[in-house]
Amino acid sequence: MNSLETSIVNGIYRIVINQILQSLGIYYQSELDHNRISVYTGTIISDWRGG
Repeated sequence: MNSLETSIVNGIYRIVINQILQSLGIYYQSELDHNRISVYTGTIISDWRGG
């Protein structure tokens, strides 16, 4: 996510608010890269069943 609370996927801005509202959980993780810079990732587990 960037400062506008959007993600960029294949050069296209994506907003994940609807997925957050339906999600079973959001899991965050932080780790240090090889330059000792913090890298943060998030995983959204959604309950969307597609039908």
